[in-house]
Amino acid sequence: MRIDIYHHFEADNAVLTLLTQLNDKVTQMALDVTKLQAAVQAEDTVIDSAVTLINGLPQLVGAAVQAALAQAGVDTATAQAAVDAVTADVSSKTAGLTAALTANTPTPPVTP
Repeated sequence: MRIDIYHHFEADNAVLTLLTQLNDKVTQMALDVTKLQAAVQAEDTVIDSAVTLINGLPQLVGAAVQAALAQAGVDTATAQAAVDAVTADVSSKTAGLTAALTANTPTPPVTP
């Protein structure tokens, strides 16, 4: 005796349509994540440049002030104390900015 079983699959267009839409959404999300990663990378570059600029400001300001004071014949010891105070303030603000950026920057995901 022989028994044959035939299974006929009738495609459900509604389910196929939903699966296609889901696939399209997932693809769009992947593209959006890629755009977001590029935007974050660009922002990181700007932030790194700003930190470099801020870190160099105390030295630039100090040198400019010393040159101007020397040219004007002003007592450099008194002027240096004022420059040191400004330099300390800028350095303190830079440290605060760097700490805030570090604390609030998520770790990037590991790229496979």
